[in-house]
Amino acid sequence: MNAALLALDKKPVMMPRETAHGSLLHYITTAPGGNFQPMNVTFGLFPELPVKIKGKRERGKAQAERSVQILEHWMEQEKTIQI
Repeated sequence: MNAALLALDKKPVMMPRETAHGSLLHYITTAPGGNFQPMNVTFGLFPELPVKIKGKRERGKAQAERSVQILEHWMEQEKTIQI
């Protein structure tokens, strides 16, 4: 999609970093080149939550809920993109 947008002189779409795709894209585009290691998505790639949450399960749930909320908002905003 971004290749098509760039070919049409349009701005590329940037996925929110709080989402799985956004976190992975941020990782692969900002990781140091000398020792790059491919990896699957983990919550360690996501930005920190605004509040501290104890417990791995509760923290993961909060991150997942934030991700869904941000993704839904982002998708609503990006509906206007036409290729």
